[in-house]
Amino acid sequence: KATVSVLNWLQPGRCTPPMAWWRALPALRDGACRVFLCRHARTRLNQSGCVQGLIDEPIDELGMAQAAQLGRAFEGVPLDAVVASTLKRAIATGEHIHHAGGAVQEAGFNEMAFGGIDGTSPEDAHTKEVIAVMHTAWRAGDRDAAFPDGESYEDVSRRSRAALDALVLAHAPGQVAVVSHGRLLSVLLSDILSVGPPGVFDLQLPNCGVAVVDAEPRPGRQVAYHRVADRVVDHLDEGLHSSGFPQNMAR
Repeated sequence: KATVSVLNWLQPGRCTPPMAWWRALPALRDGACRVFLCRHARTRLNQSGCVQGLIDEPIDELGMAQAAQLGRAFEGVPLDAVVASTLKRAIATGEHIHHAGGAVQEAGFNEMAFGGIDGTSPEDAHTKEVIAVMHTAWRAGDRDAAFPDGESYEDVSRRSRAALDALVLAHAPGQVAVVSHGRLLSVLLSDILSVGPPGVFDLQLPNCGVAVVDAEPRPGRQVAYHRVADRVVDHLDEGLHSSGFPQNMAR
């Protein structure tokens, strides 16, 4: 099971961090890049529990309030770049995180493609069957099992790591924020922690949750990821939390 570091100030039931919460993080190593991995704010499909995937759904009214509060939490954080996926829900969330250059879009951080079950209810018989098959494959460590007409764990791992590596190499030393999606981020974190596909069940972020990754460039344009704080930065007041977390695997 994945091991993560926890910020001591975040206690159960305490959802609003103190000012300058980012100063409580461990010191960044010389030459490294700190990456704030953020999940997008809530959408209508999140609320209904449907499989979202690549459906380009905007954030809903609660999501707008979530994104605004996330943006306030990042006030004062010195960022060299803000990067969002090309999907509306990530772009809208990223626009609230202040950076002079605005949010840049990167398709490598788009959500996993769930193929034919995108937009369906998890209660649909076919969707249940597909998800059950993928759950079994991931628990067995299968990186290549793919959703019908969609992506595998390996597909998402390759493109998200390539996008993240390129971002780190472009901005180290420094700090960047990435706004992406639930399943992609759980795959990315599972790889960084070297736990593979079974890790996706433990490493899930709520809407507007933030995981913190330190990355160190190495010779040959390689990147070593050596610290993760997962699900420890939750900036939302109780009334702004999405219902039903942990949420469906295909979000």
